[in-house]
Amino acid sequence: MPAKNANPKLGENNNSLKTRRESSLNTQLISQKSRTLKWEIQQYKAVQVWDWLFKACEVNGRILLRDGLINIQEIEESLVKGSCKKLSIKLPTWSVLHCLLVSAKSDSPGLVISDDVELARNNGPREKVFEWLIEPLLIMKEQIKNLKLDENEEMCLKRLVMEFENKRPEEWDGTGFPSDENVRRAQLQAIIRRGL
Repeated sequence: MPAKNANPKLGENNNSLKTRRESSLNTQLISQKSRTLKWEIQQYKAVQVWDWLFKACEVNGRILLRDGLINIQEIEESLVKGSCKKLSIKLPTWSVLHCLLVSAKSDSPGLVISDDVELARNNGPREKVFEWLIEPLLIMKEQIKNLKLDENEEMCLKRLVMEFENKRPEEWDGTGFPSDENVRRAQLQAIIRRGL
């Protein structure tokens, strides 16, 4: 008789052990699924980054048009001839530089590409072209962050990007750039040249 009583307990223990293992396995699977889902949600695709750049160019283009830094003739020239350096090169440059300025101010480890989107090394597109693009931008953002630009310098920088070639340091002479420090000006020009 005692053997019968021992077997049900042994069977109960086996069932209990089996239930605990299954429960543990289910918990692990759910945890892995939620991590995978979280990773998929945070992993940005190339098309999302290009979409941001095009939208940023549109928004910044409207602002620059309002501020008089681009004009209707340049827009028409771009539409008709397809070649307007100010719109094809300088507008995207300013849009990216504006992103770098916002990202540097926000103390973000990545690039703030919109109100609720931060593009970083770990969540960017996995294509090599984006790695080659994002890494230098993150370095430039840190350089800008270390310069601690004030609002006047940022406003002047927008004008300098849109209206000047920025090939030689002397080009900024007489532009009204707030800082007279040659080293600071040279650092900013180097950042702009890398963007162009």
